[in-house]
Amino acid sequence: MRALYNRFLFRFFPLRLVKRYTSKAARRMYFIREYEIANNQILKTEFHRKHRKVIREDIRREYDKGVETRDAAQQRLNTENQKEDKDKIVVETLSKTIETKNKEISQFKEQIDQLDAEVNGYTEALDSIHSILPLLLEEIKQ
Repeated sequence: MRALYNRFLFRFFPLRLVKRYTSKAARRMYFIREYEIANNQILKTEFHRKHRKVIREDIRREYDKGVETRDAAQQRLNTENQKEDKDKIVVETLSKTIETKNKEISQFKEQIDQLDAEVNGYTEALDSIHSILPLLLEEIKQ
């Protein structure tokens, strides 16, 4: 029905249609919609930031587990090296384990750093959106 009315105004009373979309009420409605969009962006950004923090925590747990495993293998390798009759197979497997754990740990560090950067980006986005909200409220109140 509204679309039909707008077509009627467009065809026969275009100035009334222009006046309708350039009035104070139209301006106010525009800023109210912008305020709603900003609030939705805040909710979405907070959700994504929280999700990234959960993922980061999972990766940090894996990182800690890898460090513990590597340290235990390093201690075992040190004790094997101190023995007089070394078992070459055990020493070889322990050194391979240490190498693979070092690679995994470096990958985990990179992932954690990347997730930290993403969380900081979301925090900056939230700060910028929060700084816009008072300006939008000021425009709505005018």
